[in-house]
Amino acid sequence: MNKVINGKHYNTETAQELAKRAVAETSAGHACSYERLYRKRTGEYFTCTDGDAWEYGVNVYIKTLAFSEAKAWAEKWLDGSEYIGIFGDAEE
Repeated sequence: MNKVINGKHYNTETAQELAKRAVAETSAGHACSYERLYRKRTGEYFTCTDGDAWEYGVNVYIKTLAFSEAKAWAEKWLDGSEYIGIFGDAEE
């Protein structure tokens, strides 16, 4: 996916994919749609949803994230080792 949002370029081909989570499943329980967390070379974060995922009735593709929002996304959806692999150690 390649998109310009608010004058900034977001490209899933050149950004680093950090993590992904299933957001939709088939009736057999297989993931058919994913939300992926990316970091641009400039340090900006964004998510990209592929497949048939819907949020609030609108098909979501790319959503920009502030650093704090990216960390909150990771806290919500990733296990501790994945989070630490992306953002480093968390406070004890």
